[in-house]
Amino acid sequence: MLRIIAMIGLTLVPIHATQAQQPQQQRSTRPMNTYEATIQLPGGGQTRVTVQSDNTNHARQLLEMQYGRGNVMNLHQTSR
Repeated sequence: MLRIIAMIGLTLVPIHATQAQQPQQQRSTRPMNTYEATIQLPGGGQTRVTVQSDNTNHARQLLEMQYGRGNVMNLHQTSR
């Protein structure tokens, strides 16, 4: 049996050849929207960032995971 080893961080994960040869699932063709937000920085300053997501809730979740809950201010959509 052929085995392929993939490195993720410091963990080696064996991937069986049968798994690697399976066709990928069809991806959604939904267009992504661009959102802009002001982020509250730890030192008291602010910065503006953009993120692409399919909706406002997902954009906020992505930003809160990156910058922390409560630090995402003024999130709004800038383009479709």
